[in-house]
Amino acid sequence: MRRTQFLVPAVVLLVVLSGCVGTDALTLESSPASIPDTALTDADYEPGESRSVVVERQLGVAGTEANVTLVGWLSSYARSDGGASVVLLSTPNPSVAGVSANPLAGETNDELVERLLGLSNQVSGDSVGELRRVGETERTILGEQATVVTYEGTVKANNLSVDGSAAQSNESVPVRFHVATVSHGDDVVVALAMHPADLDEQETLLSLFERIEHEG
Repeated sequence: MRRTQFLVPAVVLLVVLSGCVGTDALTLESSPASIPDTALTDADYEPGESRSVVVERQLGVAGTEANVTLVGWLSSYARSDGGASVVLLSTPNPSVAGVSANPLAGETNDELVERLLGLSNQVSGDSVGELRRVGETERTILGEQATVVTYEGTVKANNLSVDGSAAQSNESVPVRFHVATVSHGDDVVVALAMHPADLDEQETLLSLFERIEHEG
């Protein structure tokens, strides 16, 4: 059975709102979310990149504009053969004058997966289409009951390895996505897993979700 080398998309959140007023800006940083090495070894996954992610927002507070810079953390993991991947994103979730300053807080899973996949589409060689919601399940993530929503879609890939050869640019590969959002402490943690639809990897990926660690 053909397998596609499924690359981890470089999900970059950069939201810049222009016209900032005032000289002082509030900067908040989240704690990184991660999957412990023991869980990765058991599932035959390997750590990838870990980097900071900057989100800048401008909020109206008491009749003035407040500049808020949110520093989050993105970590990625991939199956040893490249056949599946997990992306974890943690961002601060402050409340300014009763309004959440986190652009991810309050979004539905549908909106959230569209946002993340839309950003990953900017990576050269990846294009996600025909996204549809196909199911959901409950899992315990960071001590909380969380809904994991599953989507199916297709990826049009350039320069992706398929059975050792490059995929054609117009070839569509069926894929599955699993996404969950958890508020933990002062942060919002988003977990996104991806794998080819013909790869039976869902339970392994969801078990990794349940092993996520984060200092709230």
